[in-house]
Amino acid sequence: MARKIGSITLNWNGERFIRPHLKMLQRAGVDRMVILQGSAPWPLYKDEHFIKEEADKSEQIIRKEFPEVEVYKAKVNDFGADLYNQGLSILSDCDIVLRLDFDMFLTDEDMKWLMKYIRKTDYTCYRLDFANASINYYHDFNHGLK
Repeated sequence: MARKIGSITLNWNGERFIRPHLKMLQRAGVDRMVILQGSAPWPLYKDEHFIKEEADKSEQIIRKEFPEVEVYKAKVNDFGADLYNQGLSILSDCDIVLRLDFDMFLTDEDMKWLMKYIRKTDYTCYRLDFANASINYYHDFNHGLK
């Protein structure tokens, strides 16, 4: 069963992590990668993670170094379901869509296992136990929370 897998990643000032995040998705064989590029920090996200108002170079990095990644301007400037739903409509040709943040990482072994599992099964929804299967980096690779 050849299932098409897409990914939605939100981006606002993800310069520290966007390269390794997209490389992780490339190595795993994600078929379509979509970035929803914010025009400003999402209010609650900004307060929680001390995000700057000024844009960094992450969008330029994506466009220059990852030409296969589709970049769309986020139509909603609030962190939540409406924002991710924009990505779902863009990826309507995919069988499964991964919803990820640019600072979430799985090991190559775990990511490849996940992709293989998705491709060989026919579930319509998968839930990843993020607490045990991912590391969320807030500032740099030395300050991650499992």
